[in-house]
Amino acid sequence: MHYLSSPESFELLPGVPEGIKLLNEHEFKVIVVTNQSGIARGYFTEKILEKIHQRMTDDLRRYGAYETENRPKRKKYIEGGDTMRSAE
Repeated sequence: MHYLSSPESFELLPGVPEGIKLLNEHEFKVIVVTNQSGIARGYFTEKILEKIHQRMTDDLRRYGAYETENRPKRKKYIEGGDTMRSAE
């Protein structure tokens, strides 16, 4: 399974910044929720996640778009299996 583990690998999908900008212009809140089981599995650190999120914010701003809030949802990885549970 692929995990985005570096800011350099981050890419906005085509049409996403324009769609978010349109939502911004119509005063909708744009909340980004991401599943971060890669942190629990040790594939990357929270510091790297912060850099990835900053890259996303910077890329969106180049289009005049922004997220209202960013909510990473962390999962705890139970050793020996693929069972995940919310850390919140």
